[in-house]
Amino acid sequence: MIARDSKKGVQPNTTKQINQQNRLITVSQYWSGTLTGEERQAWEEHARHIIVKNRQGMPYHPTGYQNFVTVNLRRLVWAFAISALPPERSAIVPPVVLYANYDPTPGELTIGLTDTNGIPVTFDRQWFYIFGPANSGRKPTEGEWRCYQRWDSSLWVWGGLTTGKYYWFRVRWFQQDGTIGNWHKVQVFTG
Repeated sequence: MIARDSKKGVQPNTTKQINQQNRLITVSQYWSGTLTGEERQAWEEHARHIIVKNRQGMPYHPTGYQNFVTVNLRRLVWAFAISALPPERSAIVPPVVLYANYDPTPGELTIGLTDTNGIPVTFDRQWFYIFGPANSGRKPTEGEWRCYQRWDSSLWVWGGLTTGKYYWFRVRWFQQDGTIGNWHKVQVFTG
């Protein structure tokens, strides 16, 4: 028999971990206690049309439960209620352009999302990250980004930028059907 000391993780039970565990418990209890048999069957059917990859890169169809948990954990993180029914298969999201215009007179930066034709696009929730002010135009490392806020419109105006500095902005969006968009980044020089 071999005995080894067990070691706790570097940061066991951080606030983020506890919050995610609580969300998982809530979603699991909803599946087993609140959903009807018909609703569970709808999630099973929905999962048959989804292909995901495991850690080894092998494709598979998730179970209805896995599908339900994945979609609803994302919904809870983004401050939406749990959905008893699976989402309808959404249309393909059009290509989106993140733009930024700096007006030095009032010192305001306008940031927005448009489609390729310049028409504003609004998603259900958007995360907005900022890096700056910086003295050079270098790209920030992952740890340098800071989450500024979530917002629910296609246009955002921000004042108080330092003149003659570089700023990076990035946006990611979430749809109620559980899909999450790619990061869109833009750099601004306030000169």
